[in-house]
Amino acid sequence: TEIDTNVSEGVAAIQEVSVNVANTSSGSVKISNEVNEVSKSISQISSGAENIAVHAQQLFGLAGKLQSMVQKFKVE
Repeated sequence: TEIDTNVSEGVAAIQEVSVNVANTSSGSVKISNEVNEVSKSISQISSGAENIAVHAQQLFGLAGKLQSMVQKFKVE
């Protein structure tokens, strides 16, 4: 009957919507996980950059000391 057909179509549409919602939810979880991984990577890069800055400053200080020591020598 027409009612049975309409009910079947309604059930099929609800099932399709349910599948789409599940797929969207799964995709959202994957995206969230990827964003978290990117955030961790950025944090590691930032930490590495800070270490580089500290070591660059130390190297600058050592270069100044070396320059000072070398200036004491004279070539004749």
